[in-house]
Amino acid sequence: MPDRRSHRGPHPEDARLFAPENHQRLRQATADLCWLISRGYAADSALKLVGDRYNLVARQRTAIGRAACTRQEAERRKAHRVDPDGQRGSTLWLDGYNVLTTIEAALARGVILACCDGTYRDMASMHGSFRRMAETLPALEMIGRALEELGAAECLWLLDRPVSNSGRLAGLIARVATEHGWPWRVALVPDPDPMLSDPSAGWPEWPERREWAVQVRPARGEEAESGEKAGAGKTSRKKLARNSGTPEACGPGQVRDVRCGTEAGLAQGRWLLGVGTQVSSPAVGTQVIVATADSAILDHCPAWLNLARLIVSRYIAEVAVLDLAAAVEWR
Repeated sequence: MPDRRSHRGPHPEDARLFAPENHQRLRQATADLCWLISRGYAADSALKLVGDRYNLVARQRTAIGRAACTRQEAERRKAHRVDPDGQRGSTLWLDGYNVLTTIEAALARGVILACCDGTYRDMASMHGSFRRMAETLPALEMIGRALEELGAAECLWLLDRPVSNSGRLAGLIARVATEHGWPWRVALVPDPDPMLSDPSAGWPEWPERREWAVQVRPARGEEAESGEKAGAGKTSRKKLARNSGTPEACGPGQVRDVRCGTEAGLAQGRWLLGVGTQVSSPAVGTQVIVATADSAILDHCPAWLNLARLIVSRYIAEVAVLDLAAAVEWR
C-alpha cells in the first residue's frame, strides 16, 4: 500500500500506549534496562527481559530501547557535548535525516522521547524511503534559523543516498539555503555514520562506482555565469530527479551545472553537483561539530551538538515530550 501520510505525527496507538497512566511504568522499565546493560547484559536480551516483566508491547519496547544507554555511554556523550551558545564561527556537520525527522515529529505532535543521554529522539521511521511531509519545510526553516542564531560558519548536511527520495530532499535543502542565504552544502553518501563518527578522516574511499557520493552546493558567481566552466554537458531535470544525482548523472571528479526545476523537488536556479572527491577533509586545526542523536555516532565523535533538543526546547511551543530518564539513578 502506498504511503499517503501528510504529517510526521503520532502513531494511531500512541495516545493509548504512551498515556500518562503508563509513564511511570515506562520510566521504571527504562531504568531497569539501563541498570542491566550497564552491567554487561546484552542489549537485546535485556530489552526482552524488561519488556516481558513490564508487559510492554513492541512499540513501547522500541521507545525504552531508544531512550536507554549505559552509564558509561551517558558519561562519554556528556563529556563530548558542546555548549551551543559558544559555537559561533564553527563548522557543523548534520546527520540530516536524524535531525530533520525529530523536528518534523515535534511539529506534528508526535511522541518525542527525552532520553538518558540528554538527547531528544522521535518514534518515526522511514523504512528506506523519505516522504516530504507538511512539516518538512517548516522544520528546515526552523533548523536554519537556529543555526543562524548559533552563528555556524558552515553547515554540511549528510544524507543517506540509499534512502529513496534523498535527491529530492537535497534539492529542497538547497533551495531553502539559497532563499535565506545560509552557508549550507548537501552531500548524498552511502553511509554518513563513518564520516560523522570521525570527521577528521574526511571522505572515505568507496570501492564501487555506484556507491560514490554526490555533493550539492550553490554555484559561485563565475560558475553561475558560465555552465560550461563547471563541466561538460548538462543534465535534464527529469534525469536528475530520477537518478537523484547518482554517478550516472555526474562522472567521477566532474561537476555539472544544472538548472533545477521545482517539479523535480529541487532548487530554483543553478546548482552544482559533484561526485566523490568534491567534499574534502576539514582543514587542519578545524574542529567539526556533529549534530545528531544517533547513539552509534555519539559514542565515537569528538564533539557533538544536541541540536534537535535545542530546537524543540527553544522554538516549538507545544511538544509531546515523554521523559523516560526520570527514574534513572545516575541521570
